[in-house]
Amino acid sequence: MVFSSWYIFLDHPWFGVGRNILPAMSDLFAKGVITASVAEMADTHGEIFYNMASLGVLGIFATVWFYVGTTLPFWRARRSDDSRVAQIGRMGVACNAVFVVTGFTHITLGLAMYASIYAATQAILLAWLYQLQRENF
Repeated sequence: MVFSSWYIFLDHPWFGVGRNILPAMSDLFAKGVITASVAEMADTHGEIFYNMASLGVLGIFATVWFYVGTTLPFWRARRSDDSRVAQIGRMGVACNAVFVVTGFTHITLGLAMYASIYAATQAILLAWLYQLQRENF
């Protein structure tokens, strides 16, 4: 599956093939690059690989920027003098790291279950972080 994403990316590096990658998978099967069972898959399993194949460099950039942007407040907070703020910072970095690693094997933000867990975790930790930082000022 990862290899099919890579070959699709090589054929369409800048903008990818769009969210419907079945035609690109069929082309890879016709070229003999992948098997029939893989060619029938609707995605390439993995947020990062799927975005790479379907959205190209822009998809990779958007995915990386998304995770960096949502991790940054926690990254900064982990160096706080307040141990509670630092603890939330470490938890936020750890949670985002789990989602990045999970993104190699699952389409984390494309599945409602994962997206809901991610959004709820982010909302709770950011609200808690905001409240504690506000108390410190």
